[in-house]
Amino acid sequence: MLLSNLEWSKWSNSPIAKQCAVDEGLVRKLKAEITPDNYEDRTD
Repeated sequence: MLLSNLEWSKWSNSPIAKQCAVDEGLVRKLKAEITPDNYEDRTD
């Protein structure tokens, strides 16, 4: 849900992962699936 939110989708992977209590790698994978052409690998 956070990745579909315009504001949250701009956040780097680590804060999103922390908020959702998941691994940063999962966030990275999901972002790539949602936006494969526009994806930036941000792992702050």
